[in-house]
Amino acid sequence: MATRYETEIDQRLAPVAAEYVAEEHAAAEEESREAAASAVFSVRLAPATYEAVRAAATRAHMTPSALIRKWVTERVEESDSNDLATAVATLRRDVERVANLVRPA
Repeated sequence: MATRYETEIDQRLAPVAAEYVAEEHAAAEEESREAAASAVFSVRLAPATYEAVRAAATRAHMTPSALIRKWVTERVEESDSNDLATAVATLRRDVERVANLVRPA
Protein backbone atom coordinates (compact mmCIF):
# COMPACT_ATOMS: atom_id res chain seq x y z
CA MET A 1 0.00 0.00 0.00
CA ALA A 2 1.39 3.40 -0.97
CA THR A 3 1.98 5.88 1.79
CA ARG A 4 0.63 9.39 1.64
CA TYR A 5 4.12 10.67 0.81
CA GLU A 6 4.60 8.21 -2.04
CA THR A 7 1.24 9.21 -3.49
CA GLU A 8 2.11 12.90 -3.21
CA ILE A 9 5.49 12.33 -4.85
CA ASP A 10 3.84 10.34 -7.65
CA GLN A 11 1.36 13.18 -8.22
CA ARG A 12 4.12 15.77 -8.39
CA LEU A 13 6.28 13.67 -10.69
CA ALA A 14 3.47 12.67 -13.07
CA PRO A 15 3.64 15.87 -15.19
CA VAL A 16 7.43 15.66 -15.39
CA ALA A 17 7.29 11.99 -16.36
CA ALA A 18 4.63 12.69 -18.99
CA GLU A 19 6.73 15.50 -20.46
CA TYR A 20 9.81 13.26 -20.54
CA VAL A 21 7.89 10.48 -22.29
CA ALA A 22 6.49 12.96 -24.82
CA GLU A 23 9.99 14.36 -25.50
CA GLU A 24 11.43 10.86 -25.91
CA HIS A 25 8.61 9.96 -28.29
CA ALA A 26 9.13 13.13 -30.32
CA ALA A 27 12.89 12.51 -30.46
CA ALA A 28 12.33 8.95 -31.63
CA GLU A 29 9.96 10.14 -34.35
CA GLU A 30 12.44 12.81 -35.48
CA GLU A 31 15.23 10.27 -35.50
CA SER A 32 13.07 7.92 -37.56
CA ARG A 33 12.31 10.66 -40.11
CA GLU A 34 15.99 11.61 -40.30
CA ALA A 35 17.02 7.99 -40.72
CA ALA A 36 14.72 7.61 -43.71
CA ALA A 37 16.40 10.54 -45.47
CA SER A 38 19.92 10.10 -44.17
CA ALA A 39 23.09 8.29 -45.11
CA VAL A 40 24.73 5.93 -42.62
CA PHE A 41 28.30 6.59 -41.51
CA SER A 42 29.90 3.99 -39.28
CA VAL A 43 32.42 5.25 -36.71
CA ARG A 44 34.50 3.23 -34.27
CA LEU A 45 34.96 4.69 -30.79
CA ALA A 46 37.16 3.60 -27.93
CA PRO A 47 35.09 2.11 -25.09
CA ALA A 48 35.77 5.10 -22.82
CA THR A 49 34.72 7.53 -25.55
CA TYR A 50 31.60 5.51 -26.27
CA GLU A 51 30.62 5.57 -22.59
CA ALA A 52 31.28 9.32 -22.40
CA VAL A 53 29.05 9.93 -25.44
CA ARG A 54 26.35 7.69 -23.99
CA ALA A 55 26.49 9.55 -20.65
CA ALA A 56 26.37 12.94 -22.40
CA ALA A 57 23.38 11.81 -24.44
CA THR A 58 21.59 10.66 -21.30
CA ARG A 59 22.20 14.03 -19.65
CA ALA A 60 20.88 15.78 -22.77
CA HIS A 61 17.84 13.46 -22.91
CA MET A 62 18.90 12.32 -26.38
CA THR A 63 20.00 9.10 -27.96
CA PRO A 64 23.75 8.78 -28.56
CA SER A 65 23.07 8.72 -32.30
CA ALA A 66 21.07 11.98 -32.18
CA LEU A 67 23.72 13.68 -30.05
CA ILE A 68 26.53 12.61 -32.38
CA ARG A 69 24.53 13.90 -35.38
CA LYS A 70 24.00 17.20 -33.56
CA TRP A 71 27.71 17.54 -32.76
CA VAL A 72 28.80 16.66 -36.30
CA THR A 73 26.25 19.04 -37.83
CA GLU A 74 27.38 21.88 -35.55
CA ARG A 75 31.03 21.31 -36.44
CA VAL A 76 30.33 21.14 -40.18
CA GLU A 77 28.28 24.33 -40.01
CA GLU A 78 31.11 26.05 -38.09
CA SER A 79 33.72 24.97 -40.62
CA ASP A 80 31.55 26.04 -43.57
CA SER A 81 31.12 29.54 -42.29
CA ASN A 82 33.69 31.98 -41.04
CA ASP A 83 31.39 34.87 -40.21
CA LEU A 84 30.53 36.75 -37.03
CA ALA A 85 27.08 35.14 -36.64
CA THR A 86 28.61 31.67 -36.61
CA ALA A 87 31.27 32.74 -34.11
CA VAL A 88 28.60 34.20 -31.82
CA ALA A 89 26.47 31.04 -32.07
CA THR A 90 29.51 28.92 -31.24
CA LEU A 91 30.36 31.14 -28.28
CA ARG A 92 26.79 30.94 -26.96
CA ARG A 93 26.84 27.14 -27.21
CA ASP A 94 30.17 26.99 -25.42
CA VAL A 95 28.99 29.34 -22.67
CA GLU A 96 25.89 27.17 -22.18
CA ARG A 97 28.09 24.08 -21.95
CA VAL A 98 30.28 25.72 -19.29
CA ALA A 99 27.20 26.92 -17.40
CA ASN A 100 25.88 23.35 -17.36
CA LEU A 101 29.16 22.18 -15.89
CA VAL A 102 28.92 24.51 -12.93
CA ARG A 103 25.21 24.02 -12.16
CA PRO A 104 24.56 21.78 -9.18
CA ALA A 105 23.15 18.37 -10.12
